[in-house]
Amino acid sequence: AVSALVNLGYPQAQATSAVSAAAKTLEGAASTEQLIRQGLKELAR
Repeated sequence: AVSALVNLGYPQAQATSAVSAAAKTLEGAASTEQLIRQGLKELAR
């Protein structure tokens, strides 16, 4: 998920932080797609 966000142009540190926050928000076994979508929402804030 981090790699996908980096490939979209986000810096590594921001992408890592967004995916970490997304994982906490989603809790449990989230799919990669869910992590990317939630990560994008986190980055939009």
